[in-house]
Amino acid sequence: MRGGNCGTGIGGQKNENSRVCNHRSGRTSCKTGRAFCKKAAEYQSGITVKNMENGKSVDAKRIMAVMSLGVKQGNKIELSIEGTDEDTAATELEAFLKENL
Repeated sequence: MRGGNCGTGIGGQKNENSRVCNHRSGRTSCKTGRAFCKKAAEYQSGITVKNMENGKSVDAKRIMAVMSLGVKQGNKIELSIEGTDEDTAATELEAFLKENL
C-alpha cells in the first residue's frame, strides 16, 4: 500500500488539537527528504514525522532530523500536525507524499 490517509478517514485521526496522517514510504532519497522538509516549512503548524518501524519521531521541518529517521522503502510513517493551518498542511503534505514517494 502506497500513500495514506489524513483526517477522520481510515488510517487518519483528527481531534480538536491535532491531525494524524499515515503513509507507507515508496522510494526515498536525500532529495525527497529535502523537498519534504521544504514543503513542511511552508506551514505555521507544528509537524512531526514518525518512522513506525522504529518508533522514532522528529520535527518534519529539520532536514538532518528527518534523514536520521532511517526511513526505507516500505516503512510506514506517521505525520502529526497541530496548529492553525493543520487542515491545509495535512491535505497538501498528503498530496506531496503520494506524488513523491
